[in-house]
Amino acid sequence: LLDVIRPGEPRITYGRVTVQDVPRIVSEHLVNGRIVEDRLIGRAD
Repeated sequence: LLDVIRPGEPRITYGRVTVQDVPRIVSEHLVNGRIVEDRLIGRAD
């Protein structure tokens, strides 16, 4: 599991994350603000 927690935003939980997925999650979610839907397993508002 990988949780992304950013101030003022819902907590996003990714599952089935491999080492190969991490650069894409960092680029898409942390840099560009887009959720990686194919690894998303939960959202806590």
